[in-house]
Order: sequence, then C-alpha cells, then structure tokens
Amino acid sequence: MTELARVRMHAADYPAALEACRTALAFYRALDCRLGQANALSVRGRVRQRLGEYPPAIEDVERSLALYHEVGNVVGQARALSELGLLRALTGDDPGAVRAFTRCRLLCRDLGNPLEEVPALVSLAALRRRAGDYPESLRVSSRAAELAGALGNKIGEAGALAERGVVRDLTGDVKGSAADFEEAITLYRALGQRHGEAVVRVHRGAARQRRGDHPGALAELGPAIAAFRAAGEQGDEAWALNHLAAALEAAGHTRESLRAYRRALALHRALGRPAEEATALEGIGAIRAARGALVVGSLCLCAAARRYHALGLRPAADRVASRLAALGAGEPAGAGGPFDPPGMAGSSAGPTQGGHVVASGPH
Repeated sequence: MTELARVRMHAADYPAALEACRTALAFYRALDCRLGQANALSVRGRVRQRLGEYPPAIEDVERSLALYHEVGNVVGQARALSELGLLRALTGDDPGAVRAFTRCRLLCRDLGNPLEEVPALVSLAALRRRAGDYPESLRVSSRAAELAGALGNKIGEAGALAERGVVRDLTGDVKGSAADFEEAITLYRALGQRHGEAVVRVHRGAARQRRGDHPGALAELGPAIAAFRAAGEQGDEAWALNHLAAALEAAGHTRESLRAYRRALALHRALGRPAEEATALEGIGAIRAARGALVVGSLCLCAAARRYHALGLRPAADRVASRLAALGAGEPAGAGGPFDPPGMAGSSAGPTQGGHVVASGPH
C-alpha cells in the first residue's frame, strides 16, 4: 500500500498518493504495525511537502521519526531526519535544518550507508551557501558529487552538481558552473526527472541573469515555471517566480516584474515560507523606491530586512540595509509588525500548496 503511494507521488499524482497513504495508515493502525504506520506517515509527509502543506508535513514526519525510534529502525530515522531537515529549511528554520541533516549524516555513518548521506550533504551545502559561507558550501557539495558518483547514485550526483554549480557561479567560476549545470541536466533527462531538470534551469537562469544575460535567463525560467505549474508544485513555482521577477526587472520590464513579485509574495505567504517572502518584499521595495514611491519602498525593504534578520540570513539582511542606506531611509516608525504592501493586504493567490528546496538548495 505504501509502495503505491510512492509510485503515485513520483508520478506527481498527489491526490492519489494522499489517498493511498490514508488507506495504508488505516490498515497498519488496525494491525497495530508501527513500522507500517511510520512508512505511511513518512510518504505522506513527503507528498504534503511537495504540495506545500508544511505544518501537517512536519507533523507527519515527526510522528514517523518517533515511531521509527520506538521500533529501533535506524534507517527510517535517518530518512525521516532528512525529510525533517528539508521542511525546516523550507520554513526558514535553518538552524533546525542543520541539526536534522547533521543527525542524519551521523546515523548514515553509523549504518555504513553513504547512499543516504548524499542528500544530507547536498542540503548542508545549500544551507551553508544561504548563510554566505561559499567555501564550505563548495567543499561539501564537491564531496557529495564525488560520493554520489562513486556509488552510481545518478540522481544524488545531479543534485550535488546543481548545488555546486550555484556556488561556483556565485564565486566567479562561470565555466565550472556552466559545466555542472549542463551535466546535472543531462543526468536528470536520462533519468526522466523533469522536476529536477526544471530546478536546474531555474538555477541556470538566475546565474545568467546575474551575468547580464537577461534574454537567456528568461528563456530558462519561463519553461521551468510552466513545468512546476503543470505539476501543481506551487512552492517551486513561487521560488522560480522570484527569480523571474528579478530577471524581468533587470531586462527593464518593470510592470511585469512587479506582477511576478506580487504573485510570488502571495504564494510564499500562503505557504509559510518567510525567507522567500522576504525576497519578494525586497524586490517589490526596490522597484517601488526606484519609481519614486520612497515610503512604500522603504516599508517593503524594512519588512524584508526584519524577516532576514529573524531567520539569521545575515548576508541578505546586510544587502537590504545597504539598499535602505542608499535611500537615506531608516526603520520607519510603526513598522514593527507584519507588513502588507499597499494593495496586498489579505491577498492570496489561493494556492493549495507546492514546494521545493534543499536537495537543490534553499533558494
């Protein structure tokens, strides 16, 4: 029963996967089979993560972790910790994510199971990148790529290469970054992993946008967003929309950029993703300020800065502080609470969910 749920999940048939999980969970509860319950909860947590239902996904994974611990299933504990780390990262709890992935790695080493260690390494590399520690991110992602390659773990190797490609681009190794992205896409295509390919395209589009290749960036991002939308993966769509908005702004398409940021903001807010919400607020604030709406722009930027600071994302918080200093703006009086840009209060794109991160990176 749980295997059917996995098959449905991999086919992106999430309603059928959830129904299969519900049936499996009821069956194993009737038998008082705790291992079966743990497996069903683990799969349901992953389905809910892909749908962006983060609080119930965390609850499912934590329950599965407790059940695996009760029955002494260390392999299950390692997998549950990996899933929990991903969910912590998606919801902005980077310290919690690091703790979960580190525990996962230790269990994998105790088990002598390097295969399960690969995704934890990729995720830790992404978290170090998000914290601005590029040398450590490069070291860990390279280790993950080497380990996955030696094990013949093609999907793990693709994820590691994609992450290394991001940090190589950020550190100026354009040639190395391009090679990593191309190899990751080739691997994902050979595996029939359209989702993974779309994720790499977003990373490559963002890299091209940073180098000023705006048409190239838009050519990568458009199809990736369409793929996420077609699969109902609204979390990934929202993440990619932030990158699309930045590329549109850089290409001079200001109105389209604002629309993309606002759509992303509504999705991230509904999904409970404060780090990505801050990115959208920062983008909106910068555009509004540049267009002369200094008060609204400063409010948006201050709201973004507070979220970054609360999440411990120091490089991003410093970047926004520099933007505010350039505007001659400080923290506006009365701006200490949750903030909605004018026209956004109560807005929602009405998502039912969606999600992505760390094996490809907290974005």
